[in-house]
Amino acid sequence: MKKLSMILGLVLISLPRLKGGAVNSDNPFNPGYLGQRQSLSISGVTNFTGLFRETTRFNVNTVINYEMARKASLAYQFGYKSYKRQVLNDDWSDYAMNVFVPGTGWGNDSYYRPSGSMDFQYQEFSMGVKNYIQSIGSTAPFGGYLMAGLHYGIAKCRENTLGWSNYYSSSSMDTLPWVPASGVSANIVSVSYGFGTRKMVTDQIGIVMEMSSGLTLSNSAGVKLYVVDNYSGNYDGYTQQEVMTSVMLREIHKSQWIQFKVGLSYLF
Repeated sequence: MKKLSMILGLVLISLPRLKGGAVNSDNPFNPGYLGQRQSLSISGVTNFTGLFRETTRFNVNTVINYEMARKASLAYQFGYKSYKRQVLNDDWSDYAMNVFVPGTGWGNDSYYRPSGSMDFQYQEFSMGVKNYIQSIGSTAPFGGYLMAGLHYGIAKCRENTLGWSNYYSSSSMDTLPWVPASGVSANIVSVSYGFGTRKMVTDQIGIVMEMSSGLTLSNSAGVKLYVVDNYSGNYDGYTQQEVMTSVMLREIHKSQWIQFKVGLSYLF
């Protein structure tokens, strides 16, 4: 009987306390900002891929994130973003990439370089973790945090107006035929890391600010993205599709290096 009383007492102590007719749990693994432990954010993302080109461009796209706090210092995040980008005629000189056609003798190789424009689309799904810094007063999903993420992207060329002429030939007839956008696609796996903060404007509406940097781990096309010029080998392609795919992936790869995000967040 004494043991039963002790067990009953422990059970009653462990039950969540009732306060104001609602359950009030002090479980440290079930935190939140004013009881709100989830957030939905829409942010504008900037990157500087085209900032230092002959035709300067400042690219902005949108990302949607869902966040769920697991404890005071930890939250999981899932995101999606999609954008369309254009490689203009002047941009091809940044890569100096050719279609390599071996010749029949020494010195007879041909290098066909593109001119024109190419449009592509990129969609990305991500998942990551946020470490909220409690020493500065942060509690997930509020305050400052460090973050790391894993990203899976799908890139696809939509259309192009590219012509292909022999870079070392004076003949205007020494060209390769135009090819359609079909077959110019690839998947990308990348990682990112960074820091950010969420400041609340009202009890449920906040402002999110982040800075992150990303690195590409792999791509389904096998493009060596860290080979940066044709003096390193494995740079030029053997078909028009290879060159188009390589430049498309390099544009996406460069856009991940430094990113700034500013957006609105809704807590619930």
